[in-house]
Amino acid sequence: MPTQMESPTNGLHVVDVYDMAISIGKEFEMIIDKYGSDVLAKLMPQVILVLEHLESLAGRSQKENDEIADLKRTIERLQAERTTKENQRERHERVSIDRRELCCISV
Repeated sequence: MPTQMESPTNGLHVVDVYDMAISIGKEFEMIIDKYGSDVLAKLMPQVILVLEHLESLAGRSQKENDEIADLKRTIERLQAERTTKENQRERHERVSIDRRELCCISV
């Protein structure tokens, strides 16, 4: 059972929903062949609606996961840039200190 932080659609892709729909459709066909279509007349539209909602959620989840991955890459890039700039600033400060010390020594 998913926790509050974990979405049940996290690992679910639209293709998975299509596969489920195919599997459910085959089961419905077997039931219809055995008992007739009246048995599923009320259930089938409800299942189709649920599958459509699931498809929508899976698509949205996939899109959000892609956005999260993009944002993580952006954060990593910005952190690397910040580290580079900090290192450059530290080097510049050391060079400035060394120059000042050299000036003081030579005077």
